[in-house]
Amino acid sequence: MMQMGSMFEKIITLKNYIYQIYAELDTSHIDETTGDTVWDNIELHTALKGLKTLVKDYYNSEIVPTLYEYEFLK
Repeated sequence: MMQMGSMFEKIITLKNYIYQIYAELDTSHIDETTGDTVWDNIELHTALKGLKTLVKDYYNSEIVPTLYEYEFLK
């Protein structure tokens, strides 16, 4: 898996904003023969999937308990 630092270096080099990564950089196309999705930059796609999982786990373990503690969530 691509290191997070390498991923962000690539993003900075491409001069795109973070919110545009999925829309403009993490692109794919459908293989005409198999009908499967083929990612144009598999390293970036894999790194983004991993990062999304890590952020979700962090949110659930660190942020959600605080939200319940202060009754922002019930």
